[in-house]
Amino acid sequence: MGRRYGRDRAGRIGLGVWLLVALWACSAEKTPVDCDEEIAIGAATFWMGCNSVLDSACEADELPQHRVELEPYRIDRCEVSVARYARCVEAGACTAAAQDHSACNGGAAGRELHPINCVDRPQALSYCAWARAGGRLPTEAEWELAARGGCDTLDGDCRSTMRTWPWGEQPATCQRAVMDDGGGPGCGAGGTAMVASKPAGASPYGLHDMAGNVWEWTADRYAPDWYGRSPARNPVGPATGGIWVVRGGRFGGASYSKDHLRGANRDLAESPFLFEGLGFRCARGIP
Repeated sequence: MGRRYGRDRAGRIGLGVWLLVALWACSAEKTPVDCDEEIAIGAATFWMGCNSVLDSACEADELPQHRVELEPYRIDRCEVSVARYARCVEAGACTAAAQDHSACNGGAAGRELHPINCVDRPQALSYCAWARAGGRLPTEAEWELAARGGCDTLDGDCRSTMRTWPWGEQPATCQRAVMDDGGGPGCGAGGTAMVASKPAGASPYGLHDMAGNVWEWTADRYAPDWYGRSPARNPVGPATGGIWVVRGGRFGGASYSKDHLRGANRDLAESPFLFEGLGFRCARGIP
């Protein structure tokens, strides 16, 4: 199942941030979309959790499927990149990402536009607070709505048509996600890819890498039975506990499964914790 990533690796802080910023500024490589952009999602309703009508891989902690209403919010179009995170480190508002594994991107030449990884939850929170006024991590419900779409993006019975993947019901492949499709992690590259490099896998709201590349920290604590008792409006997760929800799957590796890329899939990490398969994106409310 690939759970409890908090027991995998301790991590170490790296150096060379100023060089990373300089390399990024000189790089000709560009993302296919504006990854500094936020997507505004209006007040919406959706059915959170696994849709067993379309999804045959439902897990116990993805059930029951339940109706959720959310207030408007903004969320990053892309996962936070190495270059974007480096600006925060240069400003003194963030600490450098760890570099204790070859797949850690911070400080690695040529990965300036890859997602920042090997950062723990406090580091992600620090970045979001620095990057945007009111910046924070998305709640689990906000993340899932952004990944799968809401009732406003679907036809017919919203509950039974909630999509399995951000792009729909087609199988997860390297055309749509940075994953292991049998040719090795990262579609054979061994690690992450540039953010937004799989436009065919974009979500209904136009967010990229909501499946694959790196897992993403959310604002919510984890409980396996939370869906059976969570609020129907603006849920924020249990009030106590040291285990946090991560979403979206990763590029592959040990304990990898394509099922982790499903929009309803939940995984968890103990905090503080960091590893090469975990990054983040930011969100904030709309006044």
